Amino acid sequence: MVFVANGEGKPWREAAYTYLELNEPQPSLAVDRQGFARRINEGGRGFGVTPADLPTQYASFLSHYNEPPPQSVFAPGARTTEQLTATRAHVASQEANITTTISFRPAGYPVYCFATTSGGAFCLFSFLSTESYVTRPGTSFTTPLFGPGNEVILDQRETGGHASSTLELLRTRGALIPLRSTRAPVQVVGNYVGVVNASVSS
Repeated sequence: MVFVANGEGKPWREAAYTYLELNEPQPSLAVDRQGFARRINEGGRGFGVTPADLPTQYASFLSHYNEPPPQSVFAPGARTTEQLTATRAHVASQEANITTTISFRPAGYPVYCFATTSGGAFCLFSFLSTESYVTRPGTSFTTPLFGPGNEVILDQRETGGHASSTLELLRTRGALIPLRSTRAPVQVVGNYVGVVNASVSS
C-alpha cells in the first residue's frame, strides 16, 4: 500500500495498493534517515524498463494471449507467461455460441516507484482489462460476470437477437525492475482487482 503527501505538513492519502502472495518475490525497499521509502521518478532512466512505460508494455504483453509468448522484458511466471496461458484457456472454455473478447490497456494512472536496496526499483502500476461476451442470434448464454451464484442468463432463443455482457476491471500489479546493466528481466508480482463497470444488454 502506498501513501503519498504533496509536501511537508500536507495530509497523507492512499495512492495505490496491491496484494503480494507469500511465494512471490518481495521487494526490499531502500529508506532514508527518517525511515521513508525513497521515491523514484517514473520517468527514471537506467532501469531494465522505464517505469512510466510499464502499463503500456505489460498491457501489450497480455494482449498476445492467442499467440506464442512474445519476446519481452518480463520474466516468466504467474503474472506473465502463466497469465497468457490462463487467459487463452478461459477464452477456449466458453460455449460455442459465444464470441469472447478480452483486451488490455493502460489505466492512465501514475506509476509509483521506489528504490530497492539492490539499486533497482519497485513500482506499482495499473491497467484495465475488458471482457466481452456476445451470443450468436437466437441462443442462450449464462454470463460469468458476477461470479458463482450471481450469474445472469442471456436468453435470445425467442427473439432471435443478440445478447452481450461486458466487464471492465482495474488491476494493479507490482514490478521489480533491475538496473539495465544487469540485463535481468522484470519480475511482475501482486494482484489487486476492482470492478470499474459491468453491463448486460439484450
